[in-house]
Amino acid sequence: MTKQGRVIALDGKKAYIAAVRQSACGENCAHCKGNCAKSDIKFYAENKIGAKIGDEVLVFAESKKIFLPMLCLYILPVILVFVSSYLGSFVFKNDLVTVLFFILSLLLWTIVIKKVNKIKITHSVIKVVGRND
Repeated sequence: MTKQGRVIALDGKKAYIAAVRQSACGENCAHCKGNCAKSDIKFYAENKIGAKIGDEVLVFAESKKIFLPMLCLYILPVILVFVSSYLGSFVFKNDLVTVLFFILSLLLWTIVIKKVNKIKITHSVIKVVGRND
């Protein structure tokens, strides 16, 4: 996954990058009623190519390390709700057991999120697309 950004600071072999956050309204925020004003996202990236402050750069991050946390955050809870509901309602046929399975699912989801949150997403500057001399 690549993203274009601007180098705003250097810290040893790392560059501090500001990239424009992509909006959910199709880059047409003026017509969107969701108050989704664009803002920069800032992150560190390995600077092996020697980009300088002010340079426009392409930054690469491994897609697998980005999509796994998203999967756990958005899809896993839905799966856990269906599994809890199925186990409680159809297997055990008891509403109290269904509630207990929901509580256990929330605890399991919390544990998974804490583990996934420790995954380090490493960004790398791969190309300078514009120099600011």
